[in-house]
Amino acid sequence: MDRAKSSSPAASSGAALDHIEIVPPSSGEHFPQNGYWVSESDVGSQVLSEAASRDWDGTLRWLREHPENAVNFHSLGGALGKRLTADFTATLRSVANSDVPGLNDALRYALSIDGYEQRDRISFWLDQQPASDFTRSVRGSLLEAITDKAPDTALDYLDRVPDLPEDRKLIEDGSRNLLNGRNAMNRFEDFLANASPKMRPYLIEAALSGYEGIGADAPRWADRIAELPADRQGKAIAGLARTWAGADPQAAIQWALAQPDPANRDAALNASAKTWAAGDLREAAAWINAQPVGINRDVATRGLVAGIAHSQPESAWTWALSIQTPAQKVGALQSAYAGLRNKDFGMAEQLLQSAHLPPADAKTVRQPPPR
Repeated sequence: MDRAKSSSPAASSGAALDHIEIVPPSSGEHFPQNGYWVSESDVGSQVLSEAASRDWDGTLRWLREHPENAVNFHSLGGALGKRLTADFTATLRSVANSDVPGLNDALRYALSIDGYEQRDRISFWLDQQPASDFTRSVRGSLLEAITDKAPDTALDYLDRVPDLPEDRKLIEDGSRNLLNGRNAMNRFEDFLANASPKMRPYLIEAALSGYEGIGADAPRWADRIAELPADRQGKAIAGLARTWAGADPQAAIQWALAQPDPANRDAALNASAKTWAAGDLREAAAWINAQPVGINRDVATRGLVAGIAHSQPESAWTWALSIQTPAQKVGALQSAYAGLRNKDFGMAEQLLQSAHLPPADAKTVRQPPPR
C-alpha cells in the first residue's frame, strides 16, 4: 500500500520538488518566446513545470509551504495554459485562491500561449464576476495578449471594459499597448475611425503620451484634444507641446502661451522649453532671455533647466537661480541638483549651501524630482 502511494504521480512530484534546491542553475541566457524574453530553463524549472503538469494542486500547496522558492513564470505558464484549455474556470479560481507570489505573472504568460484560445470564454467569465484586484489583473493580461495578437478586434474588447474610475487604467494600458506594439501608429487613423465615442478619447490620449511623430501634424492634434474630458486635457496638452517643440519649438511655445487655463499653459510652456533646450540650448536660451520678467519666463526657464539638468548640470543650476517665482525656483533647483549629484556629490552640496535656501526648501531640493 505504501509502495503504491509513493509511486503515484502526486507523491513522485512532491518528492522531486523537495529536492529542487540541489539541482544546477541555468546559464542565465535568455531567448524570445511568444513575445517574452525567457531564461533558459534550468533543471529546477523543468522539475517545477513537470510537477505542475502532474499535480497542480499539490504543486501550489508545495509552493505555499516553500515561499523561498521564487516562481519562474514560464516554468508554470505551460502547465497553466493547458489547464486553461481543459477547465479555465477551475484554473482561474485556483490561481485566485492560491496565495502564491508570482502566479499572476505565470497566468499572464499562459494567456499569451495555449490559454489565448480561451479568450472569449474567459472574457465572458470575467464579465460575470464581482470586480476585484484579481479579475482586473486577469483582464489586463488578456487585453495585453489580444492587442498584441489581434489588434483589429482589440477595440471591441476594450470597449467592453466598464468606463469606471477603478477600471480606467485597464482601458488606458490597453490603448497604449494597441498603439505602441508592433502595429504602432501606422494604424492609428484606422483605429480611430472604428473607435466608439467612448474609446476615441483613450486612443487620442495614448497617442499624445507616446508618439513623437505627432509634432509634424500638431495643429490637427490640437483640435483633437477638445474631444477629451476637461479633467484629462492637461496631460494631453503638455504631451502635444513636448512633441510639437521637437518639430517647431517656436510654434509650440506660442500655442502653449495661448492656453486659457493657467495650469495647462504652465505645463505646456514647461514641456516646450524642456524639449527645445534639450535640442538647441542656444536658441531656447535666447528666447527666454528676450522675455520680460514674470511667471511665463520662470516657467520656461524651469523647463530649460529640466532639459539640460543631466547633460549640463552646472549651467542648469545657474539658470535655476535666476528664477524669481519661489515654487518654480525650488522645482528647477531640484532638477539641477539631481544632475549635479550624479556628477559630483560634493559639488552639488557646496552649491546648495551657497544658495542659502530656507531649510525646508533645501530639503525639497535634495529629494528626487517628480517624474
